[in-house]
Amino acid sequence: MEIVTICSTKGGVGKTTISYNFGEWLAANGNQVLLIDLDQQCNLSQLYGLESTSNNIGNLFDKLNDEEMSVYHTTSENIDIIPGYKKLHRLIANIETDPHKYFFLFRWFRKNYETVKKYDYVIVDCHPSFDTLVKNAVAVSDVLFCPITPTEHGYDAKFTFMDDFVEYKENEAIDMSTEESYVRAKVYYIGNMVKHNTESSRNFLKIIENNPEVIAVLPNRELFNRSTLEHTPLVKMERSDESKYKRYASTYKEIDTEFKKMLEAFNH
Repeated sequence: MEIVTICSTKGGVGKTTISYNFGEWLAANGNQVLLIDLDQQCNLSQLYGLESTSNNIGNLFDKLNDEEMSVYHTTSENIDIIPGYKKLHRLIANIETDPHKYFFLFRWFRKNYETVKKYDYVIVDCHPSFDTLVKNAVAVSDVLFCPITPTEHGYDAKFTFMDDFVEYKENEAIDMSTEESYVRAKVYYIGNMVKHNTESSRNFLKIIENNPEVIAVLPNRELFNRSTLEHTPLVKMERSDESKYKRYASTYKEIDTEFKKMLEAFNH
């Protein structure tokens, strides 16, 4: 089982769209996938019609609720999800004084290992921050994918994120008896929303060209927007017999190549 968190301190960089389409791509290629929605906007859950479930990620962080959070099967083959909770920020505020506040998700994985070990990949979708919620995700992850974009502050988000990550890894998520960090995740960056016909995107591509931490570049394509609007992932569009999807063969191939690069990160 490999656990990947899609996270960034900047909003609007495509975290949920990547989580959705990469997860569906993994599942369509025969992998068992568990999605975890840690974003209180619940956009990932909404794509599966599960944004208003009673048993959700909130159960994990609610000290007054003894009911276990549920793993839901989705209509997509090989994909399950732990839905988000729209009032999650309120629950997090109530645990900020808990000395174990960064390890609620860690303890859940350890306690429920027999349940989750069947999954090949777990994908955690986070909101734009590096707060207690995101730190819970980082603590359990093998890999972090941080999307960066060719906007004024899009590339700078890389440095903000890394500063927060290093501070957490080296000074907060520490086993006091051994002085070793609980965090084992490797950080990689995904260029996202890249246009090949604008100066900003061309400059962005030059900047990241020889950076081994940037492992994939996803193009700015309307298909990504359609995938979330229509609740239809790209991989299903590609394999669909509907004529409206057939004309995008080159785009599917381009994105498939980049998803394969993302997959290779687990073997680095």
